[in-house]
Amino acid sequence: MIAADDWQALADPTSRHAGRAAFALDVTPDRSWSSIAAAGRRHDGLLHVELIEHRPGTWWVAERLTELVERHNALAVVVDPGSAAGALLPALAAAGVDVIKPTAREVAAAAGAFYDATKPDAATIRHLGQPALDAAVAGAVQRPLADAWTWNRRGSTVVISPLVACSLVAWGYACAPGVQLFVAAG
Repeated sequence: MIAADDWQALADPTSRHAGRAAFALDVTPDRSWSSIAAAGRRHDGLLHVELIEHRPGTWWVAERLTELVERHNALAVVVDPGSAAGALLPALAAAGVDVIKPTAREVAAAAGAFYDATKPDAATIRHLGQPALDAAVAGAVQRPLADAWTWNRRGSTVVISPLVACSLVAWGYACAPGVQLFVAAG
């Protein structure tokens, strides 16, 4: 889906966000892997996306995400309630974490916006070049969703939860109060 050259052109190992960040969570359908991603605006106006955690299982996720939200005064936390990550919503609610729960259409919009932001003529994101995220991008495929598409968790050849989490967090950051959508490339 995302050309390897396009993705690598967006890698910046020194990339950092300035100010507050948003967080998102994704869990593989078989619950074997979980990913937490962050996004925030850089000083140059581009969007920084980063894989914060990518570890086996789900037992650690609610505690770690709660810690990140409290430590960083998160702008937003995004969890797709229709995904395997939705099972963690009660634990996050019990910890006092407010969560944005995108609809299926919004999940598709998140995937589409992330894909668009990687195109050379509109490249508005930067990433660190993390192996798990790079592998997810390389192996991801799409699946139709009504008149749109989203990332295909079951049809991809690799674990794509890092990519799904990054797509959701980029969308969540853009939806946070007072935040602009992806900036124009320049």
